[in-house]
Amino acid sequence: MKSTRSVHPAPYVGADLTDRFAGARPVDVCGLDGNLNATFWTWRWDEGRDRPIDVAGVMVDFTRANLVLIDGPQALAREGAQERECELILDAPGKTGDKLPLPGGAFMGYIRSSVELFLALDEACVKNAREVYPGACWPILAGKWLAKKSTPEGVEARRDVLASFGVRGLPESPTHDQLDAALMALMAAAADGKVEGLGVKAVGRPSFRDADGILREGQMLVPVRLVGKAYVLRPVTPTGRKIVLEKLEAAQARIPRPEPAFIASREDIDWENRTKSWM
Repeated sequence: MKSTRSVHPAPYVGADLTDRFAGARPVDVCGLDGNLNATFWTWRWDEGRDRPIDVAGVMVDFTRANLVLIDGPQALAREGAQERECELILDAPGKTGDKLPLPGGAFMGYIRSSVELFLALDEACVKNAREVYPGACWPILAGKWLAKKSTPEGVEARRDVLASFGVRGLPESPTHDQLDAALMALMAAAADGKVEGLGVKAVGRPSFRDADGILREGQMLVPVRLVGKAYVLRPVTPTGRKIVLEKLEAAQARIPRPEPAFIASREDIDWENRTKSWM
């Protein structure tokens, strides 16, 4: 894997992962500095999909960053489960089972690419990589349901959301992959207390190794809008239903690096009114 970054390393990085088994489209990456100025580059997959991922060519993007957020699963589900707890809570469309999938089916190559990337990062002793599902984050930041990201209206709305939080230097016509990468970089900055009115929380079961040493579960980070001494997590569905998690102290919003705080589980969710789709 190779980084095309040609500028100074960024402290806050987001990467919108791709499927290395399906044409190996480059991964869009966004970096934000301490003033939320954005720069963009890509990670390029190596040839030879049957070989372990070599992360040496992207290590500088991790070693010089405070936090790197990646759109992709970090581990397998617990044994016997068909999806991870964080995927269940956030209704993510890609479900990571308890065994590494073979490429070919929907999301299978993407899931395998991501799990193998996190494994390679773990073996390289990278401790500042975390997971995000952007589809669950946009409604929280916007406070409303946005048009589909593939439409001009959806792209413009997402660009406006990022600009409203102080992100500068966005392309005039960004791709939705670049916007997702920028969203994750913004959340990385928020986790470090650099974004006024915005924090992050971890959702799901913390990662663990089973008896065979296989890494399982893992948490996703979601943004939280800070309101006084509480925060409100309010993704809005097309039908107007809301999930509300409130009365949690804003002081918990700033998580220590590199370990995020655990704050949500299935019991925290209003299952009757939870969102059916975040896409």
